[in-house]
Amino acid sequence: MPDTTAPEPILAAEGEIPMPPRELLAQLDNSGEVETEKANSPPTAHRAVPEVAELEFVGDSLPVAEIALRYPFRWQGETVRTITVRRLTVAQMGAFWEGLPDDGAYERSDLYGVMCGLPGKVIRALPDVDGSRVTRACFDFLPREFGGVSD
Repeated sequence: MPDTTAPEPILAAEGEIPMPPRELLAQLDNSGEVETEKANSPPTAHRAVPEVAELEFVGDSLPVAEIALRYPFRWQGETVRTITVRRLTVAQMGAFWEGLPDDGAYERSDLYGVMCGLPGKVIRALPDVDGSRVTRACFDFLPREFGGVSD
């Protein structure tokens, strides 16, 4: 016969934040030290990062577009005169989907940033002339899953 007894609720007065049981406190550490340890430790067997091959594309149609900027700029100490737009790989699409909040909302310029190797905030900061050309190239490379028309 299954156990049908529910655990006792944690009762608290209004405005009081109840603490979890002592045995769970270590799991709720938000000091950042645990996260650093996780980041520095090798991936576990069930969360191993899959290997992604480096492909050399050949032919007349390449999954890359070079956009020469009318208004070059400096970003993180480097002068940016062109922005390279790349079609998303399957791995990049998966990582982007997995990183979305539960409601699935995202800013398209953040997706374009992944395609350009720049943060979305840089794409949003481009002057209209350059921004229009870069975002048009990005849109042309967007898969249907992200609202594009390319296959």
